[in-house]
Amino acid sequence: MTEYQKTYIELKKQFVATNEGPDNVRALYTFKEELEQSEDQQAKEVLVDMYDLLDFKKDAYELLCQIGNRSDKKTLKRLGTLKDYAENWGNHYALPKPKTPEEKQKEKERQAQLGLPAFRYHPNPLETGAFEESADGVVCDCCGKTTHIFYTGPFYAVEDIEYLCPECISSGEAARKYDGCFQDDCSLDNGVDDPEKLDELIHRTPGYSGWQQEYWRAHCGDYCAYLAMWVPENCGPWVCWRRYWTIRCGTMSKKNDPGICQWRASAMLSVPVPPLRKTPGLDGF
Repeated sequence: MTEYQKTYIELKKQFVATNEGPDNVRALYTFKEELEQSEDQQAKEVLVDMYDLLDFKKDAYELLCQIGNRSDKKTLKRLGTLKDYAENWGNHYALPKPKTPEEKQKEKERQAQLGLPAFRYHPNPLETGAFEESADGVVCDCCGKTTHIFYTGPFYAVEDIEYLCPECISSGEAARKYDGCFQDDCSLDNGVDDPEKLDELIHRTPGYSGWQQEYWRAHCGDYCAYLAMWVPENCGPWVCWRRYWTIRCGTMSKKNDPGICQWRASAMLSVPVPPLRKTPGLDGF
């Protein structure tokens, strides 16, 4: 066993033991970047495993194509599996590198400098990918002004809208002008009776993009704040999509401390991994 393999195994153990904790994800990224700088064949072999673990499927497939021994049956089998992921997923669902507290603070300061409105139910829209940036700027369909930050998530309206600026979403003007909404009001958790909260969520909050119908969670009489999407390692022919939410509520946490009640909504969607292939022991495939 090489030193690269030993390091990889230890980091993976910590990654699994901490339930994909942010410190361990950052450690994986650090090791990945070290491997990427090496020309050692053994380092490249472990780099394939690193790409695969972090769901850089396209990178894993392309690197294995370059260095893999095609006379080896295990390599050929793995190439076939990675090819399917590379063609259907690419690197789109790669595990993001968590920001450090210092980086998060800089991001908040940057958002303040950009004048990005505060969205109660979607506090980090740049980080989640709901907004994108353009150096040249685009024209907001709603207000007609040039914006360097524009919305890329779902918007349910009769008209086909290409660009919306954060201000037109936050003020509710985009929803009013196009009689649209950013979240389907039939795809929400029950238990929120305040119509003002519903209005803020569907008319003044940027949505998120899901593979199937987007669904918004609620807890303790209020809607959750959407934090991020997480796609863990594949288990058989199905993948459990996890989305991270948080809400300020009166529920006691594990530390018996009321305040932020944060959890992962596991398996919100269970969707087949394309393309589906027969797996021994699983009916229907």
